[in-house]
Amino acid sequence: MPSTGVILTILAILAALFLVREHFVLWQSARKRSRFWVNFLPDDPILVAAAEKARATLPAFDALREQYPRYASLALGPIREDGDTTPALVREKLADGYIVCHAQNKKDGTAVEKGEPFTVRTEDIVDWIVYENEQKERIHGGYTLRAVVEIAERNGQVIPPFARRQFEKFVKD
Repeated sequence: MPSTGVILTILAILAALFLVREHFVLWQSARKRSRFWVNFLPDDPILVAAAEKARATLPAFDALREQYPRYASLALGPIREDGDTTPALVREKLADGYIVCHAQNKKDGTAVEKGEPFTVRTEDIVDWIVYENEQKERIHGGYTLRAVVEIAERNGQVIPPFARRQFEKFVKD
């Protein structure tokens, strides 16, 4: 029977190996994400045109939102240099905008309301997105997301296969 010291040494080695492995896995996933990072300016003409298209196609968003209410959200500006926008769920359509709530996205493609409702004007909207189902097999809208890919391609960046597959799910319009 091994002594307590030997057993503790073996457990310490196993714990160290586990931690090294976990650190490596996290490092690899961060490295993969950073390879697709696209540097752009919020006033890039491609991005500005995408936001204008999103606003111009809000009637299509409204129709899709009625058809797929669990998978529809707006993106409110401004677009920051890190690519983030403010996701929002629509409570009510107004003549010149919407009453919305901040959205907290869930893994199944749905979102839940977070916080108090507030009013946004149409010009505050920079994008919209609607998934047809939980699997996100067909995606409508997402014009600024598409623009980021276009900017990456313009800048000579390689789009990884997993990202390319995701962007192939966007419905062409």
